[in-house]
Amino acid sequence: METLLAAKEQICITNSVIDEEIAFQYLKRKEALFSPNMATITRNFGILKHFMEHQHVLEWVEPKGGCVCFPRIKKDIKLDTDKFHDILLNKYATYIGKGHWFEEDPRYMRIGYGWDTSEKLQKGLQNILKAIEESRM
Repeated sequence: METLLAAKEQICITNSVIDEEIAFQYLKRKEALFSPNMATITRNFGILKHFMEHQHVLEWVEPKGGCVCFPRIKKDIKLDTDKFHDILLNKYATYIGKGHWFEEDPRYMRIGYGWDTSEKLQKGLQNILKAIEESRM
């Protein structure tokens, strides 16, 4: 058991050689590889910000960096949060990070906007509004 624990410690405290090589190769070409990602993040953040400014059921602290946000359903909106999450996932196939994953109230959600198409992001944001409306009490 002692040998196993020592081996596990050595494996877990460092990156693998393969991971290190992948990171090294990426960093050698970061300008070419990162530019398209940054363009997607910038474009999608604009969509998200416009969405947040023109709806009335969510509130947030606008992120100043990164590619995720953590809005919440306003407290004066009466709804069944379990029903909201169920509808969002099972009816609209829209994936968010649930608030309880981050030790927060279920009204919170993590929304990523750094990948996939802008059209899918727009559809997902509209699906959030639909699921809120359908789960109101």
